[in-house]
Amino acid sequence: MRHPQTGKSLAQHYLLGEVREGRLRPSFVGVNVPVWVNDLAIQCLALVEEDRPTALQLSSILNQFKV
Repeated sequence: MRHPQTGKSLAQHYLLGEVREGRLRPSFVGVNVPVWVNDLAIQCLALVEEDRPTALQLSSILNQFKV
């Protein structure tokens, strides 16, 4: 990802901070990406910890899709 004004690549720690603060969202939409992957990723990126699935819940969800 590049800075819109300078065109320089953004540092990884900057991108991670932006995602952590909810100002930037990665995209999981693609030709070969199932819709459930995008839905699960959005849940995992919830800013409020209680809104994110637990590891046990993730395991159960992934087992449903045989991943």
